[in-house]
Amino acid sequence: MPASLACSVGEPQLFDESAGTLFKEDLCACWIGSKGIVTPLHFDTCHGLLAGVAGTKRVTLFRPEDTMYLYRRSSSEPNPNSSRVDWELWRDGDGEARRRFPKLDEAMPIEVELGPGDMLYIPPGWWHTVAGATATVAVLLPFDMSPGEELHPSLMY
Repeated sequence: MPASLACSVGEPQLFDESAGTLFKEDLCACWIGSKGIVTPLHFDTCHGLLAGVAGTKRVTLFRPEDTMYLYRRSSSEPNPNSSRVDWELWRDGDGEARRRFPKLDEAMPIEVELGPGDMLYIPPGWWHTVAGATATVAVLLPFDMSPGEELHPSLMY
């Protein structure tokens, strides 16, 4: 059975004197997972750096403009920044998933392999799902948008 563990990284090492802490301390994490662990399709409202330490992850990204095809959860649900689609089932041709979510065929996924020593930047509002191709260790370093930045209009309720 796949297993996953997240742990806090602790005090941030990077600091911007004018803005305070650069990374969002409460969201910095070390992700340790076995092969097959999947983070479901979602988007974040902050910038993120995902760094591979050990093993290989498959990251699938979708631009914010694809939101209309990704079956976003309702704003009244617990996690409105996530999709109702199980991307891995849909991608692998599951008939029921394909029947329930036909618009996803219009989206343009970008697949990236993240290995040891690789770092991936994920902008705010970019949909993504992460799957462990092997047992993995990765570090997530999120940081806030600057005051002038806005999320893509397709993500606003």
